[in-house]
Amino acid sequence: MTINVDAPRAWNLLKGFVCLYKPPNTTAKKVKDIFLGNLVQDLNNLSGRAPKPFVKIEGDTTKPLNVSVIESYADNPLVVGPRYQVHDLKYQWATYPGAKTSGVCCKYTL
Repeated sequence: MTINVDAPRAWNLLKGFVCLYKPPNTTAKKVKDIFLGNLVQDLNNLSGRAPKPFVKIEGDTTKPLNVSVIESYADNPLVVGPRYQVHDLKYQWATYPGAKTSGVCCKYTL
């Protein structure tokens, strides 16, 4: 079954616990960096919201003005960069295993 979801809706669903398997001889920070990096990359690959229009009013104020609606550069990913970034995600470890241990560790995301 395929579910079509856009990035803002997926972002709103990212509240709760995540259980990750941590392999031995890998730090919890490395597991966190890989998980958050992949999550942000996947969110940025989803379709985002439509750009907000920009109303442009031109002309002499003593004559009829020309009003046009154009695409706003404030929403263009080429101008502002990726919409979702790793530092946007807040997280806290529920269990923090050592570097040599392996197993499931839980992380709470906000």
